[in-house]
Amino acid sequence: MTIAEEVAAERAALTVSLIDVGPAARTACGEWTALDLAAQLVGEERNGGVTTFLARSPVAQGISVTGTPKMVDTALRLERRHGFAALMDRLRRPMPRLLLRPRVAPLTMFEHWTHHDDLIGVDNGSHAVPGTPPDLVRWLSGRSTLGEITMTGPNALVQALHAFAGRV
Repeated sequence: MTIAEEVAAERAALTVSLIDVGPAARTACGEWTALDLAAQLVGEERNGGVTTFLARSPVAQGISVTGTPKMVDTALRLERRHGFAALMDRLRRPMPRLLLRPRVAPLTMFEHWTHHDDLIGVDNGSHAVPGTPPDLVRWLSGRSTLGEITMTGPNALVQALHAFAGRV
């Protein structure tokens, strides 16, 4: 399965979960509801995903890029006004191809999986990650793991991963 197919599968699963819980459901994103989470994901796709692609490109190279709270609030407000049903319709459609380009597709996958975890995990639920061990994704994001992670490969690389104490 390609990364683009994995993103599509995770996006579809997240959309089903959003519909199942409804727009007022709480999430693990502070005060955000399921409606806010959906609005944020759809907002990233405005203008064919160009702004998101430009922001994620340096992140893919290890450079930290943060949006201002005002930018995030504006994007949420613009998307929320369309309502939950319209946001679900948008999430059912294919995402902009720009966000599936090899440079940023892993970040797109990470974003969708993490927000799915924010939605499901708020009530101690869990979900699968297409093609990727869920514990590894949680570990990379600085979240607690559900089980032990086994890493194999050249000793120096494995030791470097074990020594990693930062957050992604």
